[in-house]
Formats: sequence, C-alpha cells, structure tokens
Amino acid sequence: MKKKQNSIKYFITLTILLSIFLSFNLFQIDTLNLFNSNQIENSDQIDSPDELDRQELSDIPNDVGGYDSSDDASFKTIQNATSDVSRRDLFADPSSQLSIATPQSWNASSMNLNLLPYSKNQTIQDPYFDLEYNYGTEYWYIESVQSGFGYFTHYPLSSNEYGKINIYNLKEKTTPGFYSGDHAYWTTELEDLNPYGRTLERGKIVQEQDQKSEDFDLFQKDPGFYTDLDVPYGGRYDPVRDTVELTYDESSESLRTLIDPEVSSLGGNPSAAWWSYLRMPFQPDYAQMKVTWSIDEESTFEANDDYEVIARINNMYVNGKDVIAKTGEIPFNGSETALTVYSNAAIYGTIHHGTISRTYNITDLVNGLLEYNKFDFGLWAKNPTHEGDDDLILANFESIEFMINTSTKYEVASLQYKYKLIDEDLIEDDPFKYTDDASIVLYLRDLDTDHDELIEILPFSRAEIGSFYLSSPWISMNFSLTQEYETFLEADNLEFKIGILFKNNFYPHIDYTYYLDDLFFTINYKQDIEDCGVQVSVDGSGWVPITSNYHPIDIATWMSGEIHVFQFDTISSNFIGKLYLNINSLQAITYHSNSTHSAIASYHIEGANSALGTWFVEYDNTFSYSRLLIANFSSMFNFSFYSINYIDLPAFDLNGSQSKNWEVFGACSPSFFDYTYNMYRFNYSILNSLQSVGISSAFEIGTWMISAYQPNYILDCSLNSTVDYLGLPSFDADGSILYNFSIKENVQGNYSIEIYNSTGILMNTFPRHGASSSEQIVGTIDLSEMFEVGQYYLRFKWNDTHTSLGKTLRHGSIIVEFYIVNSTNAQFTVLVNQVSSGEDATFQLEYKTFLNWGIQGATIMVYENSTGIVRQWGRSWTGSYQVGVITYLGDGEYSIPLITVGAPNGTYPLFFVISKALHRPQVLQTTLKIIAEYQIRIDIISGAYLDISQWVISSDNIPYVNDSINSVIRLNLTDYDTGDPITNGLVLGTIGKTENYFEAQEIGAGIYDLTLDTTDLNASAKSGENYLDNETLEIFCTASGYNIQKTNVTLFIEKIQTQILLQQIDPVYAQGSITIVASMENIIDANNPEPNTKALLTYYIKDASDIVLLGTLNHLLSGVYQKPLSITGLDAG
Repeated sequence: MKKKQNSIKYFITLTILLSIFLSFNLFQIDTLNLFNSNQIENSDQIDSPDELDRQELSDIPNDVGGYDSSDDASFKTIQNATSDVSRRDLFADPSSQLSIATPQSWNASSMNLNLLPYSKNQTIQDPYFDLEYNYGTEYWYIESVQSGFGYFTHYPLSSNEYGKINIYNLKEKTTPGFYSGDHAYWTTELEDLNPYGRTLERGKIVQEQDQKSEDFDLFQKDPGFYTDLDVPYGGRYDPVRDTVELTYDESSESLRTLIDPEVSSLGGNPSAAWWSYLRMPFQPDYAQMKVTWSIDEESTFEANDDYEVIARINNMYVNGKDVIAKTGEIPFNGSETALTVYSNAAIYGTIHHGTISRTYNITDLVNGLLEYNKFDFGLWAKNPTHEGDDDLILANFESIEFMINTSTKYEVASLQYKYKLIDEDLIEDDPFKYTDDASIVLYLRDLDTDHDELIEILPFSRAEIGSFYLSSPWISMNFSLTQEYETFLEADNLEFKIGILFKNNFYPHIDYTYYLDDLFFTINYKQDIEDCGVQVSVDGSGWVPITSNYHPIDIATWMSGEIHVFQFDTISSNFIGKLYLNINSLQAITYHSNSTHSAIASYHIEGANSALGTWFVEYDNTFSYSRLLIANFSSMFNFSFYSINYIDLPAFDLNGSQSKNWEVFGACSPSFFDYTYNMYRFNYSILNSLQSVGISSAFEIGTWMISAYQPNYILDCSLNSTVDYLGLPSFDADGSILYNFSIKENVQGNYSIEIYNSTGILMNTFPRHGASSSEQIVGTIDLSEMFEVGQYYLRFKWNDTHTSLGKTLRHGSIIVEFYIVNSTNAQFTVLVNQVSSGEDATFQLEYKTFLNWGIQGATIMVYENSTGIVRQWGRSWTGSYQVGVITYLGDGEYSIPLITVGAPNGTYPLFFVISKALHRPQVLQTTLKIIAEYQIRIDIISGAYLDISQWVISSDNIPYVNDSINSVIRLNLTDYDTGDPITNGLVLGTIGKTENYFEAQEIGAGIYDLTLDTTDLNASAKSGENYLDNETLEIFCTASGYNIQKTNVTLFIEKIQTQILLQQIDPVYAQGSITIVASMENIIDANNPEPNTKALLTYYIKDASDIVLLGTLNHLLSGVYQKPLSITGLDAG
C-alpha cells in the first residue's frame, strides 16, 4: 500500500512538471527559478520568459494595429443663419427706405419686423424769435448776471427777428471783467410737454462705444511737450539766482525736471511744468491718468521744505488724495492740489526715492466738447529754507498715461439752432483760443420738482468766429441730448434757458456779439403702435397696416439673391411729419447641402483592440459661408446667427440623440478650436435609429468636423490552440489555425484577414477576404510549409458594407498574437543508474524536431524530488546548482554531468527539462542512486564551545549585524572509523532559513575555517548582558565518498558598533548663527569604518545643566549630517 501511495505521489509530481513545461509558463518552485544560471557549451543562454520581447493579447498596446478608413459615408447638412438688420431713427415717410438682402444660394425661411415708434415733439413755440417782432407777443425773456467790469447787452426782440447778445469788457485789468458764473440767457417755459406721462425712446446713435489710450510711447523718445517756467503753480522765480531746467534725458527715457532755488533769502520758490494737449474724440464716461516718477539721489531738499509734485487738466488741479491705484510706497501723501506733498515731520535728511506711479480718476476734469484738453504736470519748490543749505529737487518723470472710454450714446432729445459769433474788435486776437473760459450752454429745470441740468453745448474755443455780421454765414448746429437725461426729460413742465456762461474768471478785453435763431428743441416720446397708423410697403406692393410691434412679412415669393425694399408711412394726422421708427428686422435663412456637397464621414481606430473607434464627419462650408460674407459687406444684411446641422446620423442602439453607438462627443472649427461647448444633439427624424447634431455660432469658413465614438464591433476572437507558448496560443509549423470571432450585432458585412510577422511585415497571400451573415464568424488558416517559426499577429477587420454598397457605418477590428513553433521529441541515449558520492553521473540525451533535425543551443535543466519538493540538482545539500558544463555532441545530442559531491545516500527521481525558443519543450524522467560508503566526524576546535550536547558561539566570537569578517568557527574533519583527516572536503554554513550559504576555507589537513555572514539578519534581543533570543547556524560537511554530516551552533548577533565625530564649532557672536556638522560610522572592520547613512542624530545645546536648544541633524551625504542653526536669544557665554 505504501509503495502504491509513493507511485501516485511520484506520478502527480511528474504530471505537474509536464504541465508546467508543456505550457511553458515557467515559474519559481520553492527557491528554484527554472531559468537560473546554466552553462551550455557552444550555445547562448536562453532568456527568462519575462525578459523576452513579447506581448500577451491583453497587453497589446492600444495603438497597435489601428487603421483609418476614408470616405465611408455621406450625410446631408442644413445650415441656418439669421440676419439682424437694425435701423434707428427712420422717418416714417415713403421717402425713407429700408433695404434687406437675401444671400445668393440661400433661401429665406421667415422674415419679421420689430418696430418701436416714437414722435419727435418740437417744444419751442417761438423757434424763430419773431413773435414779439411781428405780433408783439412776448415769449422770450432775458436773464443776465455780470459781477465784474464787463457787461452783457440783450438787444430787444421787438427790434430784431433773432436773439442778440453783446459781450463787452473794455480792457484787461487785475480783476476779472467777468467772474466764473456770469451769464446771459434767453429764457422761456415749456408747459404741458408730457401730460400722459410717456417714457422716452432712444433714437439714433450719436456715439459708439469706444476707448482711447495714450501713453506718449512711455517717453522712449522725446514727446515734444511744451514747458512753462512762469510759476504755473505759484511761487516766485528769479532767473538770475534760481535754477530751473526742464529737459528730455535720452539715457533714462524721462523728462528731467530740476529746480534749485538760491540758498540765500534772495532766492525764490519757483514752480515749473511740462504741458501738452490730449485729443478727446468723444465725451467720456470715464477717464483716468497715471503718472510715474522718481526723485533722483542728487536731490538735497528735506521734508520740511514742502516741495510738491502737481498735475492739472484744463487748468484744474488733480486731487492727489483720490488715488485709485499705485505702485511703490513712500511716507508722503497728496493734497487737493498736489499729487504728492513732500512734508513729514518724522522724516529727516534729504529726500529721494525710486520709481513710483499714481493713478487718478479725472472724469470730472476732462471735457469731451473740447477737441483738445490741456494737461500739465511738474514741480513746485514751495518752501525752501533759504538758510544757506541747498534745497535742490530733481524729478525724473518716466511716463504719463491716459485712458478714456465711453459707452454707446443714444439721442433722446435734440437741440437744433443756428448762430453767429462776431468779433466786433477786429484787431484783437481770439482770447478763447487756448482756454475753456466761456461756452454756449443750455439750462433746464423741472418746474414741478426743481431738479435742473446745466448742459454745455459749444465752448467758445470751438465756435466759428466771424468779423462782420453781413458777410459771416449762419452756422447750423445740432446738439443731441443722450440717455443720461432720459428720466429728467420725461418732465411735464420745464424752464428753458440758452445763452452764454463764463466758466472761469475772464480778464482780457472783449467785444463779441452772439446771434441766435431757428431754435428747435425736440423730445423723443414713445408711442403705442396701434395709435400711430403705421403701414408698410414691400418692393412697391400695396400698403399693409402694422398693428403690432411684432410684424411678420410674407416671403412666399422671395428668391435667393434678391434685395427687398421696405417703405413706411403713417396715416394718422397726429403723427405726420414727426413719427420715427426704431426697426429691427430678423430674416431667417437656410442652406441645404446636395449630394455632391455633403458631409463626409471617415473612421479611425487607435488600435485594433481598442474598445472604441472614432468617426470624423467633415463638412466644408466654404461655398455657402462665402455667400453670407459677401452679403454681410452691405448694410442690407447683418450676420447675427449661424449654425451647421448634420442630419440623420445613425443611432444603432435605438436611443436617438442619446445614442452611445455613434456617440457624438466633440466639434472642431476649421482653425482647430474646440467648439464642443457649442455643439448640441437633437432628433430631426421621428426614427429612434437616427440622430442629428448641430454646431451653433459657427462663424468661420472652412472644414467643420464633429467626432463620434462607436464601440469596436468585433467583440472577441478565439483560436483553437491547445498548448500555449509564452502565455500565447501556439501552433505547430505543419498545422492549421481554426479561428472564431464574434461581432456586436447580427448584421451582414465583409471582413479581411491579415497575418504579420514579428517585424510587422504582411505575409504573402494576405489579406484574404470573406463575407459574414451572422454574429459568429468561423474559418481555418492552413500553416503547412508557409511560415517560419516565430511570433505572428493575426488581424481581423470587419465592416457592414455588405448591406449598403458604398456606405459604411460600422467597423470592427481585433488583433491576436500567436506563435508558430517546431514540434519536438527527446530521449536518453546514455543513462546512469548508480554512482558513488563524489563521482560525476554523466547522462546523454537527444533533442530533435518533428522532421528529425537535431536541435542545437537548447537549455537543459535538471531537477530532483528526493524530499517531496522539486528543486534544482544539488541545491538541497550544497545550496547551489550542481550540474557541470553541458556539452553539445552534435545532431541534437547533449552530455550532462551531474556533480554528486556531498549528495547523501539514496535514490533520486530526476527530471531533465529540455527547451529552446520556438520549439516545444520536453521533460525526460529517470532515477539515480548515490552510494556514500564512509562517515565524517566533526569537531569544532575554536569559535564555539559545547554546552552539554549543544554547540554555542563563543562570547568573544559573536558577530555583528551585516558582519562577514569578524566571526570564525574552526572545524576538524576526520574519518569516523580511521580518524584520518579529510582533505578537499566541502564545508557550508547557513543561518536560519535565509539560504545564504557561505563556504569554509581549508587551512590545513582536515582543518577548515568557516567565516560567518550575518547579512540582512537582525541583532539578538538582550536584557542587560543576557540574550533573549538567538539564531541557529547549520554547518554541512561532506567529501567525495562520504555521506553528508550536519551540526548546529546556537548563534547570537550583536548590534553594529558605531562612532560619532563632531566637527569643532568656532566661537561666534551672540545673536549669530552656527552650523553643526557630525559624521557617523559603522565599526564592523576597525581598519575600514563605513559611513552610516540611516541614523537619527539629535543635538543638544546646554547652559550649565539646562537644555536650551535641541533638534535633529539632516543627512547630507556619505554619513555626514549637518544643521544650520540660529542662536538668537542665547546670551554670550
């Protein structure tokens, strides 16, 4: 019974080995790696299977075997566009027209008008100033305020058919002829303007949204500014004693501004400025100014000298307190008249600083009615001491930058008039040429709420000035009041004043006469369209009433490329001559692609085994979009919306626009911008097997592309291989392949077969093609005499073109790897049944192909199973593989010598594993009996002592951790019977279960020194001097003809001895810093200390007995540790 159990056990072991090597899934058995080192004569050593250049099916990269398929299918497109033509302030009269164009090749699908009517009500009852002159009716009244020596003269309307005011100042004096606020107006009241409380309508655009920036090239070149040395900001300048210099410095690209007052009391306190003009193209909503400067180190003034940096706009000071942005900090602030005042009682010594910038809101200082606004900036040496010290200031102005912007301005009311401004004193220069001292203004006051507005209409500096009344033409003006007055002008009763206002004190001599006539003031009142009697005529057809703000147009007869003319009129007598329209026309147009100009679909899959393929559907809109652009060049078409729609793409999972089969995921513009956020999916057809995709705001000409995912339609593929090679299906070179792959749906199609070798070359007679009619596709590939052994790739590609010729909508692909190998056979040619211990057992075997060709370069490994564990021959008793040099004898025959030194008595089951790349492996089995006739006696001479019956390591021989030099055990080996010393023996040691074998050296007849190796072992635990645990040293001794003998030694392991070397620290001042540097070494070999790189070194700094600082050092390199350390807070000592 016992013999039968052993046979079963032996059979199971052999079966396991055969299955392992037949499948060639080679793995480690116990501590045995089946492909560990092995010498093979006249041949290369085979690589481990993990090192071979191979990829299992699941590891084929996604980019292997991918392909593209172009022009697979086409789809129609529908493009939609909208033209939004707006017209403001269109007079509702047949003489006014609105033209709308439909682009060539596009068709109008709808046309609608949005209309907002309003009336322009003229509010002045005596616009010609003639009621009093002709009828004695007093309508206009006069108002004047004159505070200086000058005066205004209103000429009576009873004698003139126009307004006339004379402005006169006899001569320039030290006091103003006219003070700021002096004025002369014609006044009246406008009553019952808005009895129904109508809101106002914004009419024509008088100013588009705009922005202007000016930085004068950041002074990279001379800006050409003017200079003013005549104390523009105040003070006194003595050109003889004081020094004032304003120059452009090319090296620093700055405006160099120097003021150096005389040091004695005879000196002045000068100011000086740079100035120029800023062109103002519009009335701004917002304006800002940024000034950048530095105070040079040459400056010698102090903080008690109160020097100032100043800037003005139109002679009005920029408030230095209202800084909205700044760079650079200085301990000085601005004032209402200075950007910075260099005054600070806490600052001593001379003043200088680097570049700083300050930004200010100057909206209230600029005037959009003045084409050019004056600005200046500079210095005032306000309060030098004049006590002998030099108080020089040198400022470098590095830039001045302006930014102004305005929003879109709409007219809500209009002031129309004509004027003459006559200079009665012909020899005088124009006193307003460079100033903003006087203007024509409009004053309005709500008589019910007392809210008022003063509106500047025309500065005198921009007025046309004539010399004689009769020869000077009337100047017609139209001034628009914009939406900022919208709510105010909804008043029912207004006080109305127009005339002359002095904005600043005025000194020069003047004798001007201002004439005013044909004065109209109209206000835009919204009207209800059903009350206005509005009607429209298209292309000269009959008039159609408009009774709603939203009015559709009949486009049934419209054709592409046509221009359509719209006329508007009113039949209401209340609005004839004063009705205006704000019109917004919305024309929707479409373009349908035809069969010769459709969207083209192409397919791409990154790798044949990728789970998803990608469809790219491209449409070139060049033709259709160019027609839109051509139309857009005119005022009759305004491109406001455009979309491309790809119609009736497939949805094979019957989920319509939610389909995951043709899942559209992205859109790309002709310039390759991602337009996915503008993409949408929708159902154009009622069929859930179709879906459509659109791209909105597709404002670009060229090829637009959408992308869609589709599952790979080949789901899997199996080959009929029964034996794997390197984890992959393998086939004999004279065999065949039976394949079976499945597709996602039961749909007809076509497929191709391709076989590539390992270098990627397509094999002859491939590709081959076939048709499919079900979900399973089965076929055979004959391999006989067609292929060399090696690695191959089999790729299948499938599509659904069988069902719709010329239109492919499904793709599938897969790649599988396989090997073609040689079948083999093997047999022993020389068997060895029995040898004495120490005698080589030399076996011979042959390894041939199925064609009986000898196989050279094979790998042969020998295993034994004497202990129930399959291990390499010799490892059980020596710790290493004990097979000698294998010799190739020719014609597939090999000689394999098994070394038997130290092998114990017994019979060993042997397994010879023979393999070579791309050949079927073979396993041969036999047995070998080892006879050892003699026994060994082991005596330990030194290094250990016998404690009763157990050897224990001597206390002076205990090794350290990772020690391979300090602990030596000396043994004496003799013949058990004769006592003769045993020479040329083999003595091995190992500690615990590490299987780290170390071999003894024979130093005399039968005397052997075994040096212990404790690498990777831990130190023994201790309590005081007592060890709490131990290791076991196993010593194996053998020799030729002798049976193996073993003895054990109880072993302790000590921690490694170390030493720390601290670098001397030099004395240092209190509040300073030091660097602690130390090194740590392991002293296993006192003559060769080794750096310890894994230590934790803690430093302590003590004051007497107290620890004042502690911490850890950082490892630097090679056992050197350091720590930079601040000793702030430690007293000297």
